[in-house]
Amino acid sequence: MRNTYAPVIVFVYNRPEHTKTVLESLAQAYGAEKTELFIFSDGEKGKADHEQVVKTRQILAAFKNKQLFRSVTVIERETNRGLAASVISGVNKVIKITGRVIVLEDDMAAQKGLLNFLNDALDYYENNKRIWSVSGYTIKMDIPSSYKKDVYFGYRGASCTWATWLDRWELCDWSVKSYSRFKYNPVSRHKLNRGGEDMAMMLDEQMHGLISSWAIRWTFCQYENNMLTVFPVKTLAVNNGYDGSGTNCFSIEEGIQQKTWDKTSGFQFCDVELRKDIVEMFHANFSGSFISTVKLKIRSLLLRAFHLVLRNDGNGLKITTLKKARKYNTQITEARYLKNDN
Repeated sequence: MRNTYAPVIVFVYNRPEHTKTVLESLAQAYGAEKTELFIFSDGEKGKADHEQVVKTRQILAAFKNKQLFRSVTVIERETNRGLAASVISGVNKVIKITGRVIVLEDDMAAQKGLLNFLNDALDYYENNKRIWSVSGYTIKMDIPSSYKKDVYFGYRGASCTWATWLDRWELCDWSVKSYSRFKYNPVSRHKLNRGGEDMAMMLDEQMHGLISSWAIRWTFCQYENNMLTVFPVKTLAVNNGYDGSGTNCFSIEEGIQQKTWDKTSGFQFCDVELRKDIVEMFHANFSGSFISTVKLKIRSLLLRAFHLVLRNDGNGLKITTLKKARKYNTQITEARYLKNDN
């Protein structure tokens, strides 16, 4: 039984039921009583979400009093920063405490072995400079029965339940200064898209101010440093965010049903091995059909070359100008928060 556990961060906003689920599930995970928990609660955007933010914070206050972790620290933001700025600034603060951190978004539900798996993986891969991060969540895939290992490796960074080290985190350039060299380089774009054909397109949207995503920049820095993410062969966290309530999760009517892992200890790790069949399944999951891939490439070209945005407004695909599509410059807001935090 390990004695030290990495600090855990949970980011919450205006979803009280999701918040309750993630915290209660984490408290049931082995090692919770030895874990320092940090909860960052984002502020309201306005009157429309005031009540939900208040309810979320009431849940946080009640949970903190239960003393289920080694310690619980709640940071309530007065203003709404958005997920990207919240994650970057929050991780910046906590990861410096022990040089490693575990992060969950509010729509996750932890299995009992999650903290053991992530902490064991952080120990095992700490000095392996091919490993960028560790995920506690894995997508629904039919891993071949001949594959007997507890982990596999992928080109895409994890974003909903993950862990990393300070030295990797500090390698990330959140301003993506190299984008100008990347955006028209077909070889570089192909390499980034090994984690899914949506990756390069998302980076384009990020850099043109259409989305605010810390995760695509995190994965891009993983690609630039030629590193990989470790995934469990079965998921140790369930994603409840596909109900249309999240910042970057769309709605899926039937949800994503997959088998969870009831293993709680004795996880077996291995050296890096990129299995072609697993890499291809992983890539296909995030790429969709051939037609979907073609549409992504067309959208990307229109955006990069002509500053035109191809969107589906519910009545079919329509083209609009970047200026009209960009409602506000999220990166300016983010930069202000990060400057004040550091």
